[in-house]
Amino acid sequence: MKRTSPLQKYAAQFSYEHKNMGSHFSGIRKHANELSKTLDNMFPKEKKEKKD
Repeated sequence: MKRTSPLQKYAAQFSYEHKNMGSHFSGIRKHANELSKTLDNMFPKEKKEKKD
């Protein structure tokens, strides 16, 4: 039976832990976009004043 090196174990664990990070961040990004749209709808006058 072939033994796995500590580096291989570390690399496998790192990839396992980080392969789903994109889905977590996409959920956070989605909620941040929704919050931004809600705040823009609540305060449209302030947004227009800042553009001038």
